[in-house]
Amino acid sequence: MTEPLHSPANLQPWLTLATPATCRALATISHPSDVLPAVEMARRLELPWRVLGGGSNTVVAGHYDGVMLHMVTQGVEIEPLRGSPWVRVVVEAGESWPRLVRSLAAQGLGGIENLALIPGTAGAAPVQNIGAYGCELSQVVDSVEILDTDTGKQRVLQADECQFGYRDSLFKRPEARGWVIIRLTLRLKSADAWRPHLDYGDVARHHQALGHPDTPAGVVRTIETIRSEKLPDPAQVPNVGSFFKNPILGRTEYMDLKARFPTLPGFSVPGSDLIKVPAAWLIEQAGFKGHLTEEGVGMSARQALVLVNPGRCSGHVVLAFAREVQAAVRAVFGVELVPEPDIVGA
Repeated sequence: MTEPLHSPANLQPWLTLATPATCRALATISHPSDVLPAVEMARRLELPWRVLGGGSNTVVAGHYDGVMLHMVTQGVEIEPLRGSPWVRVVVEAGESWPRLVRSLAAQGLGGIENLALIPGTAGAAPVQNIGAYGCELSQVVDSVEILDTDTGKQRVLQADECQFGYRDSLFKRPEARGWVIIRLTLRLKSADAWRPHLDYGDVARHHQALGHPDTPAGVVRTIETIRSEKLPDPAQVPNVGSFFKNPILGRTEYMDLKARFPTLPGFSVPGSDLIKVPAAWLIEQAGFKGHLTEEGVGMSARQALVLVNPGRCSGHVVLAFAREVQAAVRAVFGVELVPEPDIVGA
């Protein structure tokens, strides 16, 4: 490994929710070749291990008695495909996702601009199948390369093998437990073949009002402005972005609920008879938007879906509050909210 194991390790600086947390050891992964030695050491010590990217989608409750693999691998390779408008972009797992989006857009490459300012690393993006403003990562992924720590071999999974779904993928399944994502390949379009995707919500109106050009970089600036206005900055107010997934209901269930709550919004899931309901609306109607406990944890006043932790409360306190929100939404609407971040140690 480029750097030795740090043991024990304070995780709080690496968690955007800023919960006080520790782990038995922290291994810095600066190169894919660092992964197996770290995992082998954990196994020799009979300790569990897991990957930590940007810490923007992780809630650690107290102490994790295992080894965290902190992915900081860097590198981006751009390969134009001859005779095609497509461009292949190979990205190492530790690359900052917001910085990557901004950099590629500045080079005139389009396809991920609506995913601007989503915190985290490139390697974490396919796990969650990150999405925003009508776009998902699955629409631009060509392949994901993993290291199977059980066999020691690397494997390339094509997009259709990744089982992408709404904030879901194969990488969350039990069979992927020993895998580490080491890089991903995106298929983007050159500026002359690219077209903006602005038909989600009020994105087009904002884009026009801001006067940004219809270029990948222009759309990135629009999306970053929208997100900055609506979402608290984790560097200022600790959070992990959206804390709950938007519930997906059957059409009959949705219509029954809408009969009781006429202003209930809903969005059709393409290719199905399902309806996606904004969790933020449910949380706000249940009375939690802007609510902050005495300990200093609550739901943002700017966006009800974002759980904030200005009091830097423990993971246990945060999760107890999240369960309180879930119970209230369940009592009012009969709908179950599912946490979006990875929860460790609860």
